[in-house]
Amino acid sequence: RGKSGAMVSIPVQHPWAMLHVVAKTCPNFAGLLASTAAATPSSPSSPWGLCVYSDEVSPGNQLRHDNRRKMQVVYYGFLAFGAAALSCEDAWLVATTVRSSVVQSIDGGMSAVIGGILKLFFAADGHDMRLAGIPLSLHTDGSVPQEIRLHVAFASILADEAALHATWLCTGASGTKPSVLF
Repeated sequence: RGKSGAMVSIPVQHPWAMLHVVAKTCPNFAGLLASTAAATPSSPSSPWGLCVYSDEVSPGNQLRHDNRRKMQVVYYGFLAFGAAALSCEDAWLVATTVRSSVVQSIDGGMSAVIGGILKLFFAADGHDMRLAGIPLSLHTDGSVPQEIRLHVAFASILADEAALHATWLCTGASGTKPSVLF
């Protein structure tokens, strides 16, 4: 909901659909999934950790005082990929991009956006990727198709200080309200 009470609609790439597409059509991502699944199989008792990353992007003139092109971008990746893979943007999938002005109009701001995205992974009244997992057919070079079932559990949020404060709805070190303690 927006602060005015009206519903706000934000387009999101559904994680199941996106994972199906990249696993089936992207050889490099399918290879990363296959090698990670071979080294660290996922199961309901041993799911891969989901890492959600958010940041504000400012295309165009960075110094413009009323930069209306700023947008919030939310990505996700899996900790099982390892630090070397996660240091490459190709290991991250985009969940959504939304103008910062739209996020500011939402009651709860980035916290509500991140919460909505996490509900797609772990629906209390529907499919939960930790318990049921998601079956994926991996891209092959024409040989025998390879199938994996990916189980995922929320593990972390990765962001700079400003994005963390927007997500957790708290103030920073120079603020007057309490900060989140980790």
